[in-house]
Amino acid sequence: MNITEEAEYFIELPAKQNKLYVNYDIEENISIDAIRVTRFTEAEIKAIDERYWAFAVPVEEVAEG
Repeated sequence: MNITEEAEYFIELPAKQNKLYVNYDIEENISIDAIRVTRFTEAEIKAIDERYWAFAVPVEEVAEG
């Protein structure tokens, strides 16, 4: 990661089966989906709701495994 780049995260919510992810839809409304699409910075996550920070997963971790 470049020093000037901010870390990016997916917001991964627990579910009975699989996982759910917080995303922005095409109109930039928040949506909950089974696919991960939207990458957020820490500031963006906390701007939505600070409680989501507990569910932030670094993009690198998801890519690795």
